Amino acid sequence: MGSNTSIGVSVSWGVVSLSVSSGATSDRSSVGGIFVNVPGDGCHYIVKLRKNYTIYHRKLDYYHYEEYEFTIYRDEYNLDSIDVLLEKV
Repeated sequence: MGSNTSIGVSVSWGVVSLSVSSGATSDRSSVGGIFVNVPGDGCHYIVKLRKNYTIYHRKLDYYHYEEYEFTIYRDEYNLDSIDVLLEKV
């Protein structure tokens, strides 16, 4: 499993089609991507992705028979949402 980013561009006279997808390769069918439709008005656009995460910082104390052994800290995150922003340059 790994990351995969692809950009596809098809051009014919006066018409431009651009799609951007981003995702992770996997053996499961639940992994998706992001597709952006760009207007064919001859202008330049920038596609921005805004990702909102929830980050958890956890402290774990380990005990063995009620005697303290050690402490570890663990950071975990959860992707809550992705917003696609299309800006004309």
